Formats: sequence, C-alpha cells, structure tokens
Amino acid sequence: MVWSQRLHGDRTSFCRSPVSGPRFPICPLMTIQQRIRVPVGFAYAALFLYFSRPALPWFLPGIALGSLGLCLRIWATGHLEKWSGLAVSGPYRYTRNPLYLGSFVMGLGISLAGGVPWLALLFVGLFFFLYQPVMRREEQELLQAYGPQARAYLKSTPLFWPMPRRSPAPELQIDTVNRAFLWKRVVRNREYNAAIGFVILAAVIFVKMQ
Repeated sequence: MVWSQRLHGDRTSFCRSPVSGPRFPICPLMTIQQRIRVPVGFAYAALFLYFSRPALPWFLPGIALGSLGLCLRIWATGHLEKWSGLAVSGPYRYTRNPLYLGSFVMGLGISLAGGVPWLALLFVGLFFFLYQPVMRREEQELLQAYGPQARAYLKSTPLFWPMPRRSPAPELQIDTVNRAFLWKRVVRNREYNAAIGFVILAAVIFVKMQ
C-alpha cells in the first residue's frame, strides 16, 4: 500500500493509493460544500465588487479587523508542520481551526470595509454554510489518522470559537507536538499568498472609495 499525505484545511489528512496492502484511513469523498466553495467565493466577490460602497467609517475598522484575521493565520501557520504530528501549540491551544477562524475574521473585515452591512451578513451565512460541514468532516479524518491523541485534543479544544483549553488528557501531553513559532514555517506554508491577497483587496476597496 502506498500512502500520501495532504494538507486539508487546518490539518493533514491521509490518502490511500489503489495498491494492495493493510487498511488505513481512506480519503473521504468531497462534500457538496467542498465542491462549491470556490465558485461560491467567486460569486460573492463579484457581488461585493458591484454592490460595495466603501466609506472611511467602514473602511478603517474593517481593514483593522481583517488585519487581525491575517495575523491569526500567520500565527497558526508558524506552528503548523505539515505531515509531522498533531499540532497543539500556538493558536491550536484555543481552537482546532485557527486557519479557518483567521479566514473568517479576514473575510468579515473585508466585507465590512465595503460599507454595505448586508454583504457582511451574507458573508457570515455563506462561510458557515460552506465550512461548518467541512470542519466536521476533517474532524473525522483527524480521528482516523491520530486515534487517541486526536480524541483527547477534540475533547479539550473547541472546534472554532477560541476558548482556554481544559486540562488535556495525558496522551495529548505526551504524544502530540508542541512547537515554537517559526517564520520559515509561515513561508513554507505559503501564507504570504493570503497576505498578498488581503493587501490587494484592501487596495481595491480603497481605490473604489475615492
């Protein structure tokens, strides 16, 4: 059996190639939300560009909020080592999905910067419609891939909204990976793409405001 690993959302999932061998976690089929989230994202972007009416009282707080989301994503990727154990350090101590949370805060900030409240409400609804099932599916992949360690982590750390972690189980303390933040991980995980995209969106909104 030949195995490969891929980063799936906030985590690493395991895929089985069509070669005979021992059983191990199998890549699940994509959910409907996983299939449609890219086209839905483009559709929302088109609506946003057409209907947004940015003004300074909305632009400044929105960009500030979005910057916080970007910082959260950078913090998370600085602790995320692909294909090397279950990450539980940094923001992963407080939420199992800090990358999704950072994306949510970034998107909400950009939506608010557009100056049209209903666009921000639409973003929130679309985000949870698209990503709540994905996070639940990836939770099952964690359980398949990491067994007792993942179960202990899921029990002690909230899915999305951050909270102080309850006392972790002994197997979580021993068998998972605590890492220091490293900028080279941020670069390796290509988080600069999110930063570039955020700056471009902020610039587009600023130009439209003129």
